[in-house]
Order: sequence, then structure tokens, then C-alpha cells
Amino acid sequence: MLRRAVLLIALLLAAPTWAHQQKIAISTVAINPRTERLELVHQVPVHDAEHALRVQGAKVPDIIGSADSREAFARYITRRFLIEIDGQAITPDYVGSEITGAVCSCIRQAPAPAGAAALVRI
Repeated sequence: MLRRAVLLIALLLAAPTWAHQQKIAISTVAINPRTERLELVHQVPVHDAEHALRVQGAKVPDIIGSADSREAFARYITRRFLIEIDGQAITPDYVGSEITGAVCSCIRQAPAPAGAAALVRI
């Protein structure tokens, strides 16, 4: 009986290790009224950003402590997040990145589309 109870407790404690990893990213696309430019802000949890870099081959990524890791992640975002305006692919300029709490934000900008009826396809 005791053996079964210990086994059951061990299985219950191990259950979180079987959980599926959750990957989250929030990308905001808006026109900055001050600069009149299209602004793209990609917010990714640091853990997910580091995991993405590991998948790309980085040995020990450190998004918080290493500017090189942040730049590598920004390059990854640039390759993966594509945007079209009125059917034409654009390449927004990389502005920078910042860490807020456990979230890495990558900021990119491009000229705002002419006319209010422009179609933006992500």
C-alpha cells in the first residue's frame, strides 16, 4: 500500500514535466502618429526567445545579459515575420530591442502606407 502511494505521489509530481511548452508572441502593427511611420513591435517571453535561438543552433543564449543574443533574436524575428503592403513585400528597419520584466521586445519601422485604405497583410 505504501509503495503504491509513493509511486502515485512520484507520478503526480512528475506531471508538470510532461506539460506541453507554450510559445507566445504578440506583434503589434500600428502607425506612429508622431513619426508617421509604420511601427512593428514584437513581444516575446525571454524563455521562448532563448528557446528559438537554441533551435537555430545557439549554444547558451542569454537574451537578458547579452546584446549579441538580443541581436541574434532580432535577426530571427526579421526573417520569420514578413509583411506586405498593397501586395508588395516590405522590409522594415530594425530600430532596437528592450527587455521589460521577462519579455523581449523588438521594434521595427517602415514608411507608413499612403492612403487610409492600404491593405496590410502579415
